[in-house]
Amino acid sequence: MPPSKKRKGVTLPPGKSIEIGFTTAWRNDKDEVEIITDDGKIVLDGKNELILEVSASNADPIKLKIVPDFKKRVLNFIEVIDVDAKQTTDENKAKLAFVGISTPKDNTVPIGQYLKTWDENIEKFGKQIKDRRKSTTILVILNIILILFNLYMFIVGSWPTRYISLIPIIISGSLTYYLLDKHRKLIKEYEEYKDLRHEAFEIVKEK
Repeated sequence: MPPSKKRKGVTLPPGKSIEIGFTTAWRNDKDEVEIITDDGKIVLDGKNELILEVSASNADPIKLKIVPDFKKRVLNFIEVIDVDAKQTTDENKAKLAFVGISTPKDNTVPIGQYLKTWDENIEKFGKQIKDRRKSTTILVILNIILILFNLYMFIVGSWPTRYISLIPIIISGSLTYYLLDKHRKLIKEYEEYKDLRHEAFEIVKEK
């Protein structure tokens, strides 16, 4: 992000926080979002990435990766943990914290607890998918049996039974597709959720 001018450092008092503002412009015709700040702008399209490094004279620096969600049109701020960074402990040192628009500023949790909660949610999500897989399999088998039965009735039946049997075939076929497609989307969301967790806390090596 090319800076337009040199800025002086900001002193962050112990126990206090600051807010960094910027605007966004989302493209309707394709997956692009333009992030506009006082220092310039950058376009994210899912192929490139933007990592912000925030530091203060009396606080340890942190790195944030901006990940756009083009479907929901929101920006996800993911803290990137650098295990090689030299962290210092000082009771008089302030702590940099970033909160969402609707998140109370005092609603913060330690990084260890945050990771534990995230892992628990992933585990619960995985169990839900396993339970749903069983019910989906049973329903799909029942629908296939129903389709085969009505297909047989269509072949050997006579008017009007023959053509009436087409109705449950269409309904069962549509329901089978819906069940399989919904299960596929859940698995995809589950994998994306796990990837996001990994991406949020990946190791950043200094070059």
